[in-house]
Amino acid sequence: MNVQHPETIIKETIALAEAWQDRANALLTSEEKGIVEQMMRLLTHPMDKVILTKMIDQSFRSHNPARVADQINSLLRKYGVPDFFFIRGQAAGTNVSRLGSVYP
Repeated sequence: MNVQHPETIIKETIALAEAWQDRANALLTSEEKGIVEQMMRLLTHPMDKVILTKMIDQSFRSHNPARVADQINSLLRKYGVPDFFFIRGQAAGTNVSRLGSVYP
């Protein structure tokens, strides 16, 4: 019977997981890489997580689109557009904050 030492099993498991992750990263499309970058920015900016959580919370509190737009607009005015958004996302966030109360 071949019994491996627990530390050997752990090291082999880590090496295998790293190989799988490296392969998965190599197979990412450019769109997926952009999403990964965006998520990494989210993880490195704690306040962005708070803002995103508040936006998601407000999005599901009301079934009235005008109310949701008003709440999101209010959050964006209070906190600004989160840094983890792409430039395109920041422009959209700025537009929502400018037009959200005008167009429900």
